[in-house]
Amino acid sequence: MDILTNPYCGQIKVGDLQGFWGYDIQYKGINYEIAYVIIENDDGSPQSVVFYMAGTRENFWNEIKRYLR
Repeated sequence: MDILTNPYCGQIKVGDLQGFWGYDIQYKGINYEIAYVIIENDDGSPQSVVFYMAGTRENFWNEIKRYLR
């Protein structure tokens, strides 16, 4: 998986989703999104990746926002 070898391969979110990264994948013709956060070391290198949610792209980021409230 690309995220495990390079967590910065996704797209960083802005605004009220600042700090989250999104990664798009397609499986059996269906588009999915993965939401994750990168925990960095003091030198800025990635220490770990925390996966928050994976699902179909329909209303995906709205679901994350509801989860965060």
